[in-house]
This record gives sequence, C-alpha cells and structure tokens, in this order.
Amino acid sequence: MLKHFVTVVALVAIASGGRVSGQSAPPDASKQDEQVQARYNIFVMEGVLERAVAHGADQLRIQVRRVMPDMLLLGGEAQARGFRLDGYGVFFDVSVPGVR
Repeated sequence: MLKHFVTVVALVAIASGGRVSGQSAPPDASKQDEQVQARYNIFVMEGVLERAVAHGADQLRIQVRRVMPDMLLLGGEAQARGFRLDGYGVFFDVSVPGVR
C-alpha cells in the first residue's frame, strides 16, 4: 500500500512540474513554458508542411500515371524546418524533392 502511495505522490510531483503546493513558480518558468509551447507548435507545423508536400506529390503521381505510367520519380522526402525570427514571426524552409 505504501509503495502505491509513493508512486502517486511522485506522479503528482512530476505532473505539477516538481513544485510543492504553496510555492510559486519562478518568474522565468512561464517564459520557459511559452518557449516549449512555441517549439512544439513549430514542430507540428513542420509535420503539416511535410505531409502537404507528400500529398501533393501523390496527387501529381496519380495524374501523371494516367498519361505516362511509371514516368514520375521523386528524389526523396520533403523536409520542413521552422525558425523563429524575432520581430517577424516564424519562417519555414521547406525542401521539396526533385521530380524526374
């Protein structure tokens, strides 16, 4: 029984960020949380852009196959990278594979 209680206490401590109730978060903790959330949002958008390129390539492949079967070759996978530019927002660099 005590083992389960210790596990629950540890989980609560982890879920609360290691803070004990009654203590306030350090001032830069909220800034750090915002940075973590911003990085996560960029990561999600990178995935969206990569999947959009893959979907577009699939659609192009389907249309080309109707006219010329096995003529469209893609030179790799799409890659997207997001960069935060202070004062401007987020810039996404998307590499689209070459088509032969």
